[in-house]
Amino acid sequence: MADRANIELTEATWNPITGCSPVSPGCRRCYAARFAKQTAGRCGHPKDDPFSITVHENRMAQPIHWKRPRHIFVGSMGDLFHSGIPENALQLVFEVMEIADHHIQSNRNDKKRIH
Repeated sequence: MADRANIELTEATWNPITGCSPVSPGCRRCYAARFAKQTAGRCGHPKDDPFSITVHENRMAQPIHWKRPRHIFVGSMGDLFHSGIPENALQLVFEVMEIADHHIQSNRNDKKRIH
């Protein structure tokens, strides 16, 4: 999680689920897999297989606690809809998004509340 982000069009990142499986030649250039390898054993990335699908229960409620509304990049460090993601974990991610409705949704560069 980053309460501030240097990614264009976003102000924070939220990664309750990280990891992915390579599926195409383009995956060789994946910034998230590269970062996971660099931080293996730290930042929530498993030491032995740093880009394996990992559900981070301790990160699930983070956006609820952020008081200032912000644009949030959800799942910047993996595939949120990977087939290996347990259905109950994905459901919880969506429940948190619904609860944390004070954050901002982008729609063609227009800032709108999620209400």
